[in-house]
Amino acid sequence: MEIDGLGVLKSNHFQFTSLFAQRRTALCLFSERRISEIAYKRNEEENNCCSKEQKQADCGSMVFGERSGFRERFCIHFSGQGAQQTAPKKIGVPVRILEKEHKNSLVSKYFLARCLLKIYRNGIFYVLFCNSLDFLVFSGYNDHKREGNTMQQYGYIGTYTTGRSEGIYQFQFDTETGILSNPVLFAAVHNPKSVAHRGNILASAIEQDGKAGVAIWDTRALGQEPLSICCPEQQTPCHVRFSGSSLLTANYHEGLFTVYRMDSHQLSCARQIACGSKAGCHQSLARRGFMLVPCLEQDQVRIFDRKFSPRGVILFPQGSGPRHGVFNPKDRTLWIVTERSHELYHFAFADTRFQQIACIPILPADDTCSKSTTAAIRLSLDRRFLYVSTRGADIMSVFALEGQTARCIQQVPCGGKHPRDFVLSEDGRFALVLCRDSDDLFSIAIDPETGLLGQTVCQITVPEGSSICL
Repeated sequence: MEIDGLGVLKSNHFQFTSLFAQRRTALCLFSERRISEIAYKRNEEENNCCSKEQKQADCGSMVFGERSGFRERFCIHFSGQGAQQTAPKKIGVPVRILEKEHKNSLVSKYFLARCLLKIYRNGIFYVLFCNSLDFLVFSGYNDHKREGNTMQQYGYIGTYTTGRSEGIYQFQFDTETGILSNPVLFAAVHNPKSVAHRGNILASAIEQDGKAGVAIWDTRALGQEPLSICCPEQQTPCHVRFSGSSLLTANYHEGLFTVYRMDSHQLSCARQIACGSKAGCHQSLARRGFMLVPCLEQDQVRIFDRKFSPRGVILFPQGSGPRHGVFNPKDRTLWIVTERSHELYHFAFADTRFQQIACIPILPADDTCSKSTTAAIRLSLDRRFLYVSTRGADIMSVFALEGQTARCIQQVPCGGKHPRDFVLSEDGRFALVLCRDSDDLFSIAIDPETGLLGQTVCQITVPEGSSICL
């Protein structure tokens, strides 16, 4: 399966072709835990969009959104057995077409390609949506809203509250221009060092009454009390993420990996796994059937199965400090950055067996900043580029993925000091870089074709920022 430069997803049996039509119709996807509604609509009135031959082969179109007066259609063309069948088959889930413009949104063709799973059998096409689509729910939530011809998306920033910050901050991000609004205080809490967002629920680390753990909020109102708080930890976790109906945290100071269960927006501690008092747990990475926890101080990544039983470790050189990683579903590989040795490791895997493929230096050989520490890593939506932030040197590095290795194609100043975290916009056109020591958040343009970082389009002040999510 491949994606060409025109946005066409091809396989042996079908292809998706991105076409434009003028009607302002949108599908609003509703779900709190998974997508529950999908629209399957016959391809009609396409005289200006596709040829007669295409229309004859077309089996229907799924309308996923609209932006700036047009919508994007993904037309399905079969070429395998059963291709002569033109009547659309029922997908087995309710459908709903909504005409309200304020609920419209555009899903990137690359993002759609990543999230869809095709099963072709006897001329029938099914679309299965993964749990990773949970945060793509646009309708019914206020994290996307339309103002004029632009789309405003809400973002959230976790902070250290050591004097300048008061808690979690909310800002608006213009997905068309990259402009950021000035942040407002979303919740006054102590040390919300990590935040994660899904649907209309925001989760964060928290300290309360000498204990630490996680809390969740409804994002539809500012200044409200948390929906639930659970504090079984002694010190604040440094990483929080959603995983199905659970919240997972990694605790650097205690060496803990904790599983929190969410039942009707009520949190409870389901399990705590001790990796060692000086393990330095810094993240959790979920993959179908297993989970990884990088332990920075132990120079290893611990492997757990779906029942959280140990299944081995990935060893790193002494003093390297594995910190964060990303899976590349395109080729079933894993990329890990090391905080102290400033290296990018590439692993192939099968089940829970990992084999190192490559090790690429992140900093140039003549770098003289001895206090540099590599922080965050992100994979572009089209799986062609990796982005890495390095504190001390205060740079952003861009790597082009080339087969089994990666080539550094750009290193530029991030604009501030201590770029602890960053996030890529949903369409891959902007990087939002959070600098803790200089109290800055930068919106930097990205060229989607080359992957290169461009000009800074906006800068706002955020005190002691340590984590960001959209």
